[in-house]
Amino acid sequence: MKSKKNERRGKFIVFEGLDGSGTTTQSKLLGQYLEKQNWPVLNTSEPTQGPMGLILRLLLTNRLIFNSRPSEQGNQELEILSNSSIALLFAADRLDHIQHTILPKIQDGVIVICERYYFSSYAYQMGKDSKNLKWLQTINSRCIQPDLTIYLNTSLAVCNKRRFTNRWYQDLYEKPEILEQVARNYEHVVQRMKKTMPVEIVDGTPNEKVVFENIIQIIQQRFPEMFPNSSLFSENQ
Repeated sequence: MKSKKNERRGKFIVFEGLDGSGTTTQSKLLGQYLEKQNWPVLNTSEPTQGPMGLILRLLLTNRLIFNSRPSEQGNQELEILSNSSIALLFAADRLDHIQHTILPKIQDGVIVICERYYFSSYAYQMGKDSKNLKWLQTINSRCIQPDLTIYLNTSLAVCNKRRFTNRWYQDLYEKPEILEQVARNYEHVVQRMKKTMPVEIVDGTPNEKVVFENIIQIIQQRFPEMFPNSSLFSENQ
């Protein structure tokens, strides 16, 4: 079958959700599915493997500490960067990602599927004050808008169970009170942003096959030009 590459501009599809919501699984499944339909696909994620992304990965897994200070108990208490500083690192990593990976691939006709994008920054770095969203949007204002953002709406209890089953480490944001705030922030961001950009909310609680079938239906509805033969959606994955 003739490749569809370069026939038209590619697309930029983003998966968002709490850690453990299924973003990794579903982004990979979608990439594999589209490749079977002979579409050129790039699966990518943030933070990236670029210079800023590597710093962020070390920071998020508590392997990079910038300072320490005496605690009330007399021990050395590790001090991390502020949410604002982390947000700036994410924005820098994102702009580098766009310039060197996302945009060139889209222009070359590739379907770029990204796990996490600026919704993640909004949810994780906004903190308790929704007014911070405006500043976060400002530092991400040069980022290109996805053709579609899929938010996997998965309960915190389910996310926690999945995350602790599949991961050996605990990252910077995995304190219960922080995760609860991030979940609230995601809800605020998604409800607000879907008014002005293409956003779909998918229940991420069922098993991965059911979730993926729902995602495929959305992709078909959003991008019918990609699937002139609708029978493709009835084939086995």
